[in-house]
Amino acid sequence: MDMKKLSIGSSLAWQIAANEANAGNFQFIEKEHILIGILSLEKLLMLSPEKVGLKTQDLQRLKLEYDLIAELFRKSKIDATQLRRQLRKKMGNGNYERAEEVLHRSKICKEIFKQSEEYAKASKDISCLHLFAAIMGAPQ
Repeated sequence: MDMKKLSIGSSLAWQIAANEANAGNFQFIEKEHILIGILSLEKLLMLSPEKVGLKTQDLQRLKLEYDLIAELFRKSKIDATQLRRQLRKKMGNGNYERAEEVLHRSKICKEIFKQSEEYAKASKDISCLHLFAAIMGAPQ
């Protein structure tokens, strides 16, 4: 069975996570990279649609999706920027020498995606909220 389609926010968070893992010299994309990706969506929303490379309607969908996450942070009194920076600092840098361009998810990260798919059963796609819930269900 194929995995459900990722929403625009989840897809962008995934891309950001892969860039984070690669830039940090990690062997795998970890769930913390996915969380950093979700937390980084706020920065994309500050840019113009042309800079982000999204159609206006996709940018609107991204904003709606991120607003749900942002509201969750506000209610929990979590500063997304501080959390993102603390996560990066705590993770530090890996020491993996990449011989290939393909970057895979760690076993734990794959489990997060499986769990998020479970949460998204009634949805047409896996949103950032589903990913966030799965990450928070397995904190480290």
